[in-house]
Amino acid sequence: MWSQAADVGFRHEFPSNWELPMRPKFLNAVLFSIILIAVAPIHAQFTTNYQTNVISGVVNWGGTYIVGSKYSHDILIITNGATLSANTLAIGTNTTSIGNVVYVMSGGTLIATTPNSLIGVKGAGQLIISNSTVQLGTTYIGGYGGTGTLTMNGGTATFGIMCIFGNDGGGGQGVGTVSNGFLSATGSISIGGASTGQLSLVNSTLLVPTVIVGGANGGAGTVVPTYL
Repeated sequence: MWSQAADVGFRHEFPSNWELPMRPKFLNAVLFSIILIAVAPIHAQFTTNYQTNVISGVVNWGGTYIVGSKYSHDILIITNGATLSANTLAIGTNTTSIGNVVYVMSGGTLIATTPNSLIGVKGAGQLIISNSTVQLGTTYIGGYGGTGTLTMNGGTATFGIMCIFGNDGGGGQGVGTVSNGFLSATGSISIGGASTGQLSLVNSTLLVPTVIVGGANGGAGTVVPTYL
């Protein structure tokens, strides 16, 4: 059952090391420099297709962290209590960038609270959360011919003023599947802007002041289970 409180909004709960070998000091210094160069891309953005970056510590990225602007099949993994903080997040934002995925798992944290984060807008991108925490600002999932997917199995995802599944223009779709999780926004969640949107929740909580199903711009929206 949906209920509304003056300061909370709608709530619905659904049932159911390696070491350097002995070498002269100058050679060790050269080798160490080479190692740093090789490891640096772990905390950098992507430079080719089929690249996997793993963050296992704390990374502060002072801008937009991009996974698949012009590349495809890139993977970012934030795991084992690691934290990535950035202004915004972009996954699969070009028509040629497909198969790009960000995993936040095993107690990882992703924070990017400046508008506007993009997941599968024009291209194809997925954000997969497993027993972890994600905080994003205004976020667009799918649209402009692209496919965006949010998948959660345990954990918390909090959005800013707006989260749209199926953003405006050019077709495409935004799909959200939340199991055993908590999904919230400070403003509204829209399922279907001018594109197709779908949100499925299983044993999960949705806490948001406003839910819009089927956008004012002609989009088609579906929520499972249906509550309207």
